[in-house]
Amino acid sequence: MLYGKPQNYSWYRARVVLYIRVSTDEQARHGYSLGAQREALREFCDTFQCQIVAEYSDDGVSARKEIQRRPGLLRVLEAVKAGGVDYVLFIKLDRWFRSVREYYRVQDVLDAAGTNWKAILEDYDTSTTNGRLNLNIRLSVAQDESDRTADRIKFVFSERVKNGGAIFGSKSLPYGLEVRDHRVQIMEDQAVIVRAFFDHYEAAHSTRSTQAWLRDQCGVDLPRNAIGRMLRNGLYCGQYRDNKNYCPAIISPDQFQRVQEILARQASGHTRQSKYSYVFTGLLRCPVCGCTLKAFPQFDHKLNRLYLRYRCTQHWIEKRCSWKTTPWEPRLEGWLLDHIQPQLDAYIAQFDVQEAQRRQAVVDVGAIQRKLSRLQDLYVDGVIDRAAYDEKYRALIQQQDAAEAARAAQRAERDLDPLRQLLAGDFRSIYATLSPQERHTLWASVIDRIVVKDGRYGHFDLDVIFLS
Repeated sequence: MLYGKPQNYSWYRARVVLYIRVSTDEQARHGYSLGAQREALREFCDTFQCQIVAEYSDDGVSARKEIQRRPGLLRVLEAVKAGGVDYVLFIKLDRWFRSVREYYRVQDVLDAAGTNWKAILEDYDTSTTNGRLNLNIRLSVAQDESDRTADRIKFVFSERVKNGGAIFGSKSLPYGLEVRDHRVQIMEDQAVIVRAFFDHYEAAHSTRSTQAWLRDQCGVDLPRNAIGRMLRNGLYCGQYRDNKNYCPAIISPDQFQRVQEILARQASGHTRQSKYSYVFTGLLRCPVCGCTLKAFPQFDHKLNRLYLRYRCTQHWIEKRCSWKTTPWEPRLEGWLLDHIQPQLDAYIAQFDVQEAQRRQAVVDVGAIQRKLSRLQDLYVDGVIDRAAYDEKYRALIQQQDAAEAARAAQRAERDLDPLRQLLAGDFRSIYATLSPQERHTLWASVIDRIVVKDGRYGHFDLDVIFLS
C-alpha cells in the first residue's frame, strides 16, 4: 500500500473533490505532471474507498496567482458551496497555495461549508494550536521559496539577456523575428516589410496611414495599437533591456531613434520641424502602389522660383512603381478649394451626430471594473453562487467592452471648431490667410488620405477619404 495507516479515518469513504495544479516550470523540474498527480490521488481514493465527486485542474498556473486567476480552484469552491463534499484532496500543500493571504480566503469558504482538505503526501493537523502554527510556518516557507525562485528566475533571465540568449518563444516576438538556436534571429522575407514599414511611418508621421499601407500593400492587417507597439519595439534595432546588441537589427538604431522622436512629438501634440511647411504631408497616396507621397522642394533656377511637390518614393527611389508624376502643391490646393466644401459640410453634420451618440454610450470603465472586483469578492465569500456570478460577470464584461469601444471611438483630440468657423464664413478667403502649417492641421483633422488619381499636365482628380 502506498499510504501508511492514518491517524484517523475521517476521509475513509468520504466524498471528495480532487484538485490538480501544475505550472510549466514545476512540471519540468519535479515531474508533478497532471497525469502523475491524478494517478496518485485516484490510488489514494481506491485505498480509502473515497467517492470522487468531481475533479478540477489548473494547468500552467502558479500557486501564487490570485483566486480569480485559477479557474480550476474556482470550480472547486463552486462544488464545495453546492454541498456534499467532505474533503478537497491534493498531493501536497504547495499544489494548493503558496500565498498565506489567499489560503485563508479559501479556508473561510471551506469552513462555512464544513469541508476539510488533505494533502495526501503530507501530514497536517489543523485541529490543534501547534498544528495550525505548523501550517502557517509551512505556508510562509512555501511563499518565501516561491519568492526566492522568482528572484532566481529573474537573475537567470537577466544573465541570458546579457549574453544574447532568447528568453521567450517565437510566438512572443514581433513580426519579422523568430527564435533559432536559442537566439533571436531575423526572418528575411518579413524583415523587408518591417523596413518598409518604418520607412513609411518616418515619411508619413501617421500610424493610421501606416496601418492602411500595411493592410493594402503587404496584406498584414494589424490593429492600430499594434502599430504603435511595433514602432516602439527596440528588438527591431537589436536592443532589449540593457543589451544594445541583443539580436541582429532589422533597422538602424538611428532610424529607430528618429521614429521614437516622431512618436514623442505626436504624443505631446507637436509636429515635426522642417525647413519647409508642406500642406499635405502624410495625406497623399499614389494611385498605382498606394504608398504615401513624400514632399520635396524643387527650385527652378531659370525662373528663380521654389516649387513644393510630392512624389512616389516607390518609383523615384525604390524603382518599384510606374507612377512618376510629381504634383505641385498649389494645384492640389486649388482642386480641394473648388470641390471640397459641400463634402466638408456633410462631414461636420455627420460628425456632430456621431459624437453625441458616443457621449451617450460612454460608461465609466473604472466603475465597471470596481463592480467586477466586488462581484468576485461576493462569489468567494459565498454570498452568491456560480450561476449568479457567471450571469453578472458576462453582463459586466459586455458593458465594459462596449464602454471601451465607445471611449476608443471618441475623437476628443479632434477639434473641429476652427473648421466650423471657416465653413460659416468665406471659406476660400479665410483659407488664404492661414499659414501652410495651419492648412496642414486643418486638412489632417478631417481627412484620412487623398488618392491622386491623375496629375498629368496639371489636371487632377482626387479621391478624398475622410476620417471615420
